[in-house]
Amino acid sequence: MRFRRTVGAAGAALAVAATTLTLAPSASAAKADCPRGYVCVWDTPSFEGEPTRMSQGDIETNLTSNTGIRIYNNGVHHQNADHIWYRVTKGDGEVVEGCPHYPPDTPNYRTVSGPVTFEWARWGGEC
Repeated sequence: MRFRRTVGAAGAALAVAATTLTLAPSASAAKADCPRGYVCVWDTPSFEGEPTRMSQGDIETNLTSNTGIRIYNNGVHHQNADHIWYRVTKGDGEVVEGCPHYPPDTPNYRTVSGPVTFEWARWGGEC
């Protein structure tokens, strides 16, 4: 009797583990690779792979991408320093600026497609 319960419990545990593996997020769900309290930038127009840049402070760089960039604000509430202000220059010279909110507010990320140069992301106040 005791053996049956052990085998039954082991089988149930295996079924749960198999279900968990099946429901695990795909590699493109790399938004989770951006730690809470950080701003993260991908050199693709999606959340694929690990972030190219991430920081709890400002990011000052000239990150270029032929396909686009994605900026994610995974910050936390902090008076006058919880929104991300950014600047990106597109291949045609158009300047794109914006300000994603921090979670759970939306939108908390922005995508700029096409050939771009990401110039900076700075923590600041309300958008």
